[in-house]
Amino acid sequence: MKSENNNVGTLPIDVIVTLMKLLVVDSFKDFFNFFIAWAQTQRRSVIIVLLDNFPLRDLYKFRQIGGPSDATYFDRFFRIGEELRINDAIFYGRCREIVCGFGNIERHFTVVDEMAMTGQFLYMVGKFVLRNVYKKQRSSVSTVDDLKCLRSHPHYRMSITRALKVLQSIYWTMVVCNSAPKVDIQATCGLHTLDSKALLLNGSNGCGMIEDCLFCDIATLLNVFTNTCT
Repeated sequence: MKSENNNVGTLPIDVIVTLMKLLVVDSFKDFFNFFIAWAQTQRRSVIIVLLDNFPLRDLYKFRQIGGPSDATYFDRFFRIGEELRINDAIFYGRCREIVCGFGNIERHFTVVDEMAMTGQFLYMVGKFVLRNVYKKQRSSVSTVDDLKCLRSHPHYRMSITRALKVLQSIYWTMVVCNSAPKVDIQATCGLHTLDSKALLLNGSNGCGMIEDCLFCDIATLLNVFTNTCT
């Protein structure tokens, strides 16, 4: 129910976004409570606009910051995001379930695949990495074909580092809380000496064949959960 006395509800969306970014640094509980105080005065369509304009993927790392109550509020917030069909919330939820082995895994993969088909780069990267790390029966032909599709995206070199860091943040928050097993993959190119962190750090596969070597890129993508991009 709307409250005429709720001043938070009258603030512009860009101001709300700025305040939420400040609050999340100290406490996800405070972040969540502020969001709810604002959202209860708003129409569903306005809430969706806010969440579409808030970089939810930047919040993934906060799953393990703070105490157990913060983690609970984090999960509640992302469930709301999924119910509202916010892309970053759906991505987090499906990737988390795949990494942890929870629920209907095939259904989770299907959701990621369907979103990847719309050309959303983060989902395209997620599809490639998750299917090749967690579905061992994939053929080498499928792997190469998927990477060719991924590399043809106009934002591949510009956006690959950030996309891999987003995937890492989901994976490591689940490993830290013992919800997911560690991945121990050390893939190599076979043709070139591979700097396995180069693509993670600066978009180069490190072999001197930046645009040409599919196999260096495949190895680096498969090593994403083994390496860190700090």
